Amino acid sequence: MAAAVNRSTWTRTGIYEKLNTSLITNTMWVTTGWNDTRKIELNGDNTIYSVAFADGEKHILCGSQEGVLWIDDAQVVKTMKVSGSVFAVAVSNDGLWIVTGEFGRVVVWDAKTHDQVHELKAHNAKKQCVSAIDVSNDSTRVVSGSDDKTVRIFSITSGEQLVGPIQHDNFVVGVKFSPGGERVAAAAVQVERHGGVRVFDARTGVNLLHIFIPIERNLSTPLAWSNDGRKLFVASPGKISCVEHLQESSTSTHVDWVIHNSDSPVSIVNNGGFIACSAGFSVSFWDPYTHKQLGDPIVHSAVIRCFTVSRDGKHLICGTRDQKIVVHELSDTFTQPRFTVDLPLMHVSDAALNPWTEGNPTRTEAVLSKEIETMGYPSHHAFANRALIRAHLKQWFGTIEDATKSLKIQPSPIGHIALALAYLGQDRREAALWEFDLAFRDCDRADNVFLLLIKSLLLYVSGRHEDAIFRVRDLIPRKDDYLTYCCTQVLASMYLDMESYEPAIETFKRASLLAPHRCSHLATISLIFGKPFDLMDIPTLRRVCETLYDAGYMKAAAEIFAKMIGKISSETRANWVTTDWVMEFSKKCVALCEHFGRLAFESTQYEEAIAQYTTALSLDPSDPAPLLIKRSRVHIVVESWDDALCDADKAIAIDPLCPWGYESKRAALHSAQWYDEAVKTYRDFLSTIESSQHPDIRRIRHNYVSPDQTNAIISEEVRKTSKTCPFVLIDITTGRLCDMKERAVDIFKQSPAYGKLLSSVTRKSDCAQIAPIVAQYFAYVTLSHVWDPDGKEPSHQDVTSTGSVWDLDVSACPMNAKLRKFCEEVRSLGHTWAWSDTCCINKEGPESVINESLMLMYQWYQNSAATLVVLADVKPGTKALTSSRWMTRCWTLQELLAPKAIRFYDCEWNPYLGDTHANHKESSVIIDELSNLMDISRGNIVTFSPDHLTVRERLRLASGRKAKEEEDEAYCLRGIFRSDIYPKYGERKDALGNLLQEIVDRSRDVTVLAWSGTPSSFNSCLPVSLAVYSQPPCTIDPIMQEDMERRIADLRLTFPEGHVLAIYDQIIGLGPLHFNNRRLRLPCIVFPIKSLARSRQNVQIYRAQVFGLGEVEFMAAESLPLTKMGDLVIVHPWIPEIRGSHDEVHRDFGHETGPVDNSYDGDEVMDVNFGSGHSVAFNGVSPAPLDKYHRALQLVARLGQPFHALILARQPCSEFKRVATENKVIVTAQVTCLKEIRVEVVEIL
Repeated sequence: MAAAVNRSTWTRTGIYEKLNTSLITNTMWVTTGWNDTRKIELNGDNTIYSVAFADGEKHILCGSQEGVLWIDDAQVVKTMKVSGSVFAVAVSNDGLWIVTGEFGRVVVWDAKTHDQVHELKAHNAKKQCVSAIDVSNDSTRVVSGSDDKTVRIFSITSGEQLVGPIQHDNFVVGVKFSPGGERVAAAAVQVERHGGVRVFDARTGVNLLHIFIPIERNLSTPLAWSNDGRKLFVASPGKISCVEHLQESSTSTHVDWVIHNSDSPVSIVNNGGFIACSAGFSVSFWDPYTHKQLGDPIVHSAVIRCFTVSRDGKHLICGTRDQKIVVHELSDTFTQPRFTVDLPLMHVSDAALNPWTEGNPTRTEAVLSKEIETMGYPSHHAFANRALIRAHLKQWFGTIEDATKSLKIQPSPIGHIALALAYLGQDRREAALWEFDLAFRDCDRADNVFLLLIKSLLLYVSGRHEDAIFRVRDLIPRKDDYLTYCCTQVLASMYLDMESYEPAIETFKRASLLAPHRCSHLATISLIFGKPFDLMDIPTLRRVCETLYDAGYMKAAAEIFAKMIGKISSETRANWVTTDWVMEFSKKCVALCEHFGRLAFESTQYEEAIAQYTTALSLDPSDPAPLLIKRSRVHIVVESWDDALCDADKAIAIDPLCPWGYESKRAALHSAQWYDEAVKTYRDFLSTIESSQHPDIRRIRHNYVSPDQTNAIISEEVRKTSKTCPFVLIDITTGRLCDMKERAVDIFKQSPAYGKLLSSVTRKSDCAQIAPIVAQYFAYVTLSHVWDPDGKEPSHQDVTSTGSVWDLDVSACPMNAKLRKFCEEVRSLGHTWAWSDTCCINKEGPESVINESLMLMYQWYQNSAATLVVLADVKPGTKALTSSRWMTRCWTLQELLAPKAIRFYDCEWNPYLGDTHANHKESSVIIDELSNLMDISRGNIVTFSPDHLTVRERLRLASGRKAKEEEDEAYCLRGIFRSDIYPKYGERKDALGNLLQEIVDRSRDVTVLAWSGTPSSFNSCLPVSLAVYSQPPCTIDPIMQEDMERRIADLRLTFPEGHVLAIYDQIIGLGPLHFNNRRLRLPCIVFPIKSLARSRQNVQIYRAQVFGLGEVEFMAAESLPLTKMGDLVIVHPWIPEIRGSHDEVHRDFGHETGPVDNSYDGDEVMDVNFGSGHSVAFNGVSPAPLDKYHRALQLVARLGQPFHALILARQPCSEFKRVATENKVIVTAQVTCLKEIRVEVVEIL
């Protein structure tokens, strides 16, 4: 991942640009930022435990008491938070993983995203620290050691424990993989004969060696391996021990040398060229071969707790006990060339590597000769290297002399290989092969396959081509790893050398698909044989690439071409005779890579897309800006913000007049959450479009909106959204009350959501996202509860004076705890805003605001993201929702029905019945419990709408609920009835009267009048309480068709036609009932009472003789006069039912409203009367309309049905008042005389 823009970066040394840096195992960097001794002082309370280089050595990692600190440019730029202290930290060689050792666990992190990948909890006690960590050189395994006296090996990619637990003797303070990864050394604190160093087989965990060297407790490892893995260096107080002959425990020996300090625990690091040793206040440097000290120690003012050395050996980091990190530049510390590149089987100084890889053996020989003359010890690597160079120069005797000296100093595979090359140069083939076989004796087992590959190349050089190719084909492993690639590349080179192009093409194609991150083995082969086996000469490269291209392998041709071109220096390229072809094919390859990059991006193969664009850019295209922009966009998708920014900035620098670089940069900044910078860059983008010289670019400006336009749209949307929110909300983050009515726009603009939204809206089509994002930001959660009977709920003043909900004293008032628990639950659900009627309505504020809050409360609950209901009287685990006091309160009815989402909690704020549904309206158990109690369908609870229930059903739901203030019995139903009544406390029972008056006037629903009990002073036809609506009204039953025809036949004989038609005309001509100014105008049929008498058994029971009905019995709630019978009447108010309806007739015949069933087969025509003078034929043929007399008879037949009657008493001014009755007055008598009844509109007080 590229370094962040405008930060100090680290650059690679130029030498590795010649030898494809990705092929070097131990790649090295130098820094432009640490050019002298720099001190970084941390927080005084933050203890430093470990240090490491990270991110290509661009940053320093520090394991500390506060987590893992990322340090850049002498400043802590980020902290990776962990659960405790970090005692050890290591970074894999491929730069992909960070591993930390903590209390009782090992954690693997993604080095790019800093996300935790694996938590390895194999180590036992939580209180025992893991202070020893190491990652294998191939970046696949991690070994850990802990105070639990065990060593364990894990897969770094899967987190699986591969080996262990391996038992040690005491606390493990250091672990180290051997260079090849086949062994692990572990150091434990030694007490008497327990502890010391053990060497284990890294594959099986078998103990190979136990070395009794006194080890003291330390946080940095006292272990280091030699470059070839043949020696193990162990540091103990006052000395370093070099242990040799590690293969056999019985023959192992060790040589000690005294260091600069004998009183302190010792830690060491082997850089390959020198050993750095930390003890006490200082760090000293030692030659691993002569054991002599190099230069003077570096002394600190405080004890060194941990340290490390950069891979190139040019920088030293020390963490001291006074909480300082000190970075030292080591370039001037040593006069001898100590900085080497570690390759398989070889170690070469950087001074020699440069001319060697440039193909200049004469200069390389001179550099190596100078190193041999000036070094203070005989190095077998130096003599072996010069032997190889002399073999390239065909100086066979010099080669034999140097190879022999190298083998005499120390037997090694590279010494035998150099000697074999000399014999081969002298045509002594058998001697060469015999000498080469000796290399197997002195190598690690892991190098056997690699040596067999080199031997195959030796056979090829000797002329045995077919034999060599056969051997290499046999060596290619079946698994996909670096050796597969190495063998495949060598095989392809052999085919090319033999001009076998078809197999060469297939083999190169296979190799290009493998393409590892690094293959240092090929670099070793190239150095040994003096020929770049991973490179081609230009004629061969041209032949291969054109053949691949013509054969349809265009992608493979482009990749091979780019790969080979990238490995050859620009100076060499400039001297090629075929430069024109290179330029032309480069253009082809750039176009191909761009094409394949686009296809990969479209198919979500993002890494492949990046690789293709990178390949195209490596070919020096004439206009790299479009490629940089495209790669930047891919980096954005994979969340590599720094890389995306780097590419966008490069594109802008190349072509500052092109707007798309700014667009890509804006997208990267936005994705990285740098919103202010993103908006600024977007303004630059628009400015570039507007000032463009290209008309086509200027024309697209109308597709975009400016940040100012977006800001205006956001402000308007916030104002619109705030109108649907409560006036005051609780900010869950701060616990403060926020005035949404006045400050919503300011609140939103101060939030991160505003910057994100402003920088994300660029096109006009993006404006559609503004409304949902604003709505989501202001999503709030409401509280539904039963108020404390003593009224001690936290008020608006309580929260305001305290400053925050979180600062309320829960010990002083238990209700404060309820509000805080509510806010905690809202926060756990991921919401920012909350509303509670206790503190979000200022009861001491203006009456108009309080009343407006009451008027909008249904809407607030309806618009809430969720409503949390706390049932204070329901214990955990008990199914007692329906018996809770919450179900008896007036206001909680709308709080149950209005919200889209609701969650119930018991008295301890546990989800009711343990139900984990996010919305308890989706819980069948809870909704069934409510449905059974309320006697309405589940659907009417889940998705309530006033239109889905009749007026009488809604009144029934409210009939059993109580309120502290009698006005609230009406005000709480405003939303459920969509009422417009204005709250006015002090009007007492008139509040209910106003509500019912409005309901009757709007709905024309007569059932509101169907009740028995005490009348209201508002109007005698309205009850004093909603409790009377708990029972359903008695309505007129529909008459079945057969019965209707029978009744019509009887009525024809009973009443004259004129009387029937007269009554029909009067009833049809009645207008709707109407309420105005407390007076009810009721259309009805009036039956005057002739006489009235009390029952002898019960004085409240009256028997009345009624004109047109005969005798009617009823129970009155008040005493009635037995004289002046003309003042009492019985009225029939059910005019719509008498007239008949479309739906009733349909139900009478057993048909649902809707399409006619065309499956009826027959000749009979069935006529259905809808009470409107028309009929429908169910065979599809329209019948003739019913005559008026027939319709009138149907009406009179319905008039004879039992009905719920009202008894009215005439008042002095001809108005009426309803007579209160204890029970319903159900009239079952038949109409006896049509002339004796009246049809009129009566006015009732």
